[in-house]
Amino acid sequence: MRCEICDRYIEKGKKVKVEGSIIITCDECSSYGEVVGEVKTDKKRKKVKRETEPLQGGIEFEIETEDLVENFHKIIREAREKKGMKQRDLASSINEPVSLIHRIESGRLKPNSVIIRKIQSKLGVKLLEKSKDLETQEIKTSLPKELTLGDLVVVRKKGK
Repeated sequence: MRCEICDRYIEKGKKVKVEGSIIITCDECSSYGEVVGEVKTDKKRKKVKRETEPLQGGIEFEIETEDLVENFHKIIREAREKKGMKQRDLASSINEPVSLIHRIESGRLKPNSVIIRKIQSKLGVKLLEKSKDLETQEIKTSLPKELTLGDLVVVRKKGK
């Protein structure tokens, strides 16, 4: 069993009333509220020790960036009309609301990658192109043993 405040493994805990809720805590964390009882763990359960190993060496990966084409709304509308579909038909076929299709086709909304892929597969059009903002299309890198968010982020400068 684990303390609900500090998440430490405990053999026996205490039921503690903290701000109106009853939770199970360790002895140290029981001072945060009013003790109302004790709890023991089942001896049948085995304590599982989890170990994590640090990454061995660096990791190499490739990042391929794709951007939405500039005139995506026109391409979508023309492809839909060419197939003889109404906005309502397209929306129901990709399981999205009609208002979403209307906003996309009017250019007021830039669709996310999931919606883009649904529309591409339904209409048979290409809406994504490789990014022109980066000097190289693929970025290969070797990461340190411990990853941080900054190691994974690729910053793109806005082009003119």
